[in-house]
Amino acid sequence: MYIVAPLIYFERQSTRINLIAKRLRQIFETAVLLVIVGTIFAGFTVSLLEIPLALAFPMGALSTPTDATATESVSEGLIVPERQENLLKMESLFNDASGIILVTAMALWMKNGQFNYQQTFFDFLRSAGGGIIIGILAALVMISFRQFLGRINHDAYNAQILLFVSTPFFIYFIAEELEVSGIIAVVCAGLMQNSESVRSRFITPCQFHNGLVLLKLIREFLNNTVFVILGVLVVRIIRDDLIIGNTNSQ
Repeated sequence: MYIVAPLIYFERQSTRINLIAKRLRQIFETAVLLVIVGTIFAGFTVSLLEIPLALAFPMGALSTPTDATATESVSEGLIVPERQENLLKMESLFNDASGIILVTAMALWMKNGQFNYQQTFFDFLRSAGGGIIIGILAALVMISFRQFLGRINHDAYNAQILLFVSTPFFIYFIAEELEVSGIIAVVCAGLMQNSESVRSRFITPCQFHNGLVLLKLIREFLNNTVFVILGVLVVRIIRDDLIIGNTNSQ
């Protein structure tokens, strides 16, 4: 998650915050309601394979969240209406919180033998709401500090870049320590950072341009790192758990 969270933060640098405000209702419908419907549908479908329902629903919950990178990869080379494409990308910013809460709730269902609807609902509100508050406050602090550095020292470009790169790690750590959604926190912080950088792009055009180049490089590096790690995990799972750990490897 310390790779995924910064990746989501840097991907949000290309999303305008005013579009989020305009599509708030649609984002809620897809990032929350559609995730719940998808979990239920996937859970019952998996249970048809004679897998216990309490285990099938966590598998369904794990499959529901997607990120913007996955959306871009699937739609690459296809003609997708711009409105739908933007909505899918914006929805992917917030559905991780829904998926994580559902996975946790389903795990408790497996452990306790019952599903606590009320506790799940309040956990979601606390996790998402707390993530929004932490993300906004932390972003304001980091942005103000970077602007302060720029005012007292016009040559503090390297320090500002370092702060920008370290911001998502810092925000995610703080949010998770406070037991709220670190993903939501870095999403909100990324949106605010994008809004601030767009407003100041004509004040420091050279820095803005170099920041875009660095942003593209970091996103490419983190994306590749994620898939390398996933590939290593898949190989280890197949080798250690399915073949070596199981006498009936076939």
